[in-house]
Amino acid sequence: MKKLIIFVFLISLVVSFAYADFDRTSGLIDIPVAKVIKGGTWKVYSSGILTIGDYLDSPADFNTGFAYGIGDWGEVTISMLTTVDYTINFNSILLRESGGAPSIAFGMHNITYRKYVSELGQSEHFGYSDDVDYIKVARRPHEQFSLFFVSTKNFGGSYGEYTVGIGRGKYVGFGPHSHWFNSDMLFASTDQQELLGKAHEDAVGLFFGGRWQIVEPLSYMFEFDGRDVNTGISYKFPIAEVELAWTHFEQIGKSHRTRLSFGASFSSMAMPKAPEYSLVSIRVYDKDTGKALDFSVNLERNNKKSSVSGKKGKVRLKLLPGEYMMKVVIPGYKWKQIKLTLKGKETKEFKLGLERKPTKEELEKEKEFDSNFVSGVTAFNKGEYKNAMTHLERCLFLKPGHEESTSYYEKARAAFTKQFGDIEMAAKVMENKGDYKGALSKYKELLAIDENNTDIAAKVDQLTKRLQAKKAPPKEVGKKKPPTPGVTEADINKWYKQGLGYFSSGNYKKAINMFEKILRYRSGHSGAKKYLGKARTRQKALGG
Repeated sequence: MKKLIIFVFLISLVVSFAYADFDRTSGLIDIPVAKVIKGGTWKVYSSGILTIGDYLDSPADFNTGFAYGIGDWGEVTISMLTTVDYTINFNSILLRESGGAPSIAFGMHNITYRKYVSELGQSEHFGYSDDVDYIKVARRPHEQFSLFFVSTKNFGGSYGEYTVGIGRGKYVGFGPHSHWFNSDMLFASTDQQELLGKAHEDAVGLFFGGRWQIVEPLSYMFEFDGRDVNTGISYKFPIAEVELAWTHFEQIGKSHRTRLSFGASFSSMAMPKAPEYSLVSIRVYDKDTGKALDFSVNLERNNKKSSVSGKKGKVRLKLLPGEYMMKVVIPGYKWKQIKLTLKGKETKEFKLGLERKPTKEELEKEKEFDSNFVSGVTAFNKGEYKNAMTHLERCLFLKPGHEESTSYYEKARAAFTKQFGDIEMAAKVMENKGDYKGALSKYKELLAIDENNTDIAAKVDQLTKRLQAKKAPPKEVGKKKPPTPGVTEADINKWYKQGLGYFSSGNYKKAINMFEKILRYRSGHSGAKKYLGKARTRQKALGG
């Protein structure tokens, strides 16, 4: 790359001995445009001119100079006309091109202490013959402090870029044709022969031109600079630009000569800059255990994908500026995706805790937990506290210490204890008062909210028998029911309690056998009938 830059620079110096247009601030051939080079960049340019024909007022000349961009709004240049003659030039953007509106700029060329400026030197009677001859017909406007205003609009590619502006000094001509384009045509005389002594020192001239792209990177240029008509071509390289022009086109067949102009420039704008990398540090660990994990980072930028591996929970990436989609992936874990924007020369750090993906068994367990939790909360809200406790106990078995399940379970247990205690106290009070029917109703209510309570079931059976005994018809005199051999009421009560115990423990088969045994000897036993039906139902539900 360094060899290429040196080569272009040497070429530009050689070409500079042949040409005098293409200098000062950004422009076409000899007119400025409403554009500047990018802020902070520089440009070295050289230009020269070769007179065509045998007219020897100055067969050849050269210029060279240096330009610098200021904040994307201005451009300043220093031009060397001869080894002792230098000028400063500047161009400044007033309005940038936007939509249908053109860009507008103003500036000044030939800022120097001498009034007359040309590529040949600085004197009223020294310069190219067509400029000096203005003295014979009008006057030669001094080129010092050539102020200008210019507007440029780019229509794109072959549609062209067009420029028009006004300026004083070097942009004012008094030739056979150019005098029609300055302000003295309006305020002095339209006749070139009558302008002598009437031309103004600070007259203003019109200039205009355009650039059209032939094929990238070759373009064609045409302009009128206020004095002369110029046409040429430009060819852009990645880090340089070369131009060739035929200037003073209006002098064909006249006493003065046309000229062949050459130019070359070389800019830092096109020079590749050292990449401004950013550093991205990634640490990945198990969210539950904190253990460092091996992982992969999948990166996507501008539809280009790449992958990097991280070992022992960490990786450090060196990335160019831009927007990335970063995805951290580990088999068996839930992936994480991050949109990453890097501006260059920055450091970013990410600490990512990844969750394990649940197994099939864990998903089934989670589904069972959710079902029981919903059922438990629903039952609690309905006041079915014992049912709520059953579902919430299952939740705590599946997820020991689960906060919400524990909270609801404690509230359900407290509510059930109070509910059970209030009903039981009412039942005992009624029983003590001899209201066995009312007491039986309360005990049945207790059994409805706690159906596996064997003590309450026995109490219900006891009070049922007592009430049935009161309703039984009087026994006939002389007729006694023969007792069942070997089976007493104590045996029946013993079997009934055993059946209830089997039922409570979930041993429904033995409970069924025990209740059937009771009914063989006491077919009217209501408790045995009731729990026999329940035991058979649950046995069937379990597939027994």
